[in-house]
Amino acid sequence: MVMGQPGAAVNAWYWRADEPTAAREISAEGLGTSEPLPGSTLRANGRWRSGRWSVVLARSLQGGDAARAAQLQPGLDTGFGVAIWDGSNQERGGIKAFSGEWQPLSLEGTGRS
Repeated sequence: MVMGQPGAAVNAWYWRADEPTAAREISAEGLGTSEPLPGSTLRANGRWRSGRWSVVLARSLQGGDAARAAQLQPGLDTGFGVAIWDGSNQERGGIKAFSGEWQPLSLEGTGRS
């Protein structure tokens, strides 16, 4: 999965099973440049059932750090990717399962609650 490049940051949201109440939002502009985003409103809920994890990550559409957090908006497309590390399989860092190329994400609706 692409970790950004100088001047073209990516915004990553992640959750860990060993920290089930914590979700983290980071920004990166290349390998080894990950930094947490202060003031993140990211929330997560994970559940293990029948041998599988189900995880939901949620955040307001507009991230707190406009320069480094993805600013999502209905009607505007963006790309996303998924990476999964399985520590019991000795996966860490760049050793992981991932979605490969960016996948398209289209948000529908008015953005009003």
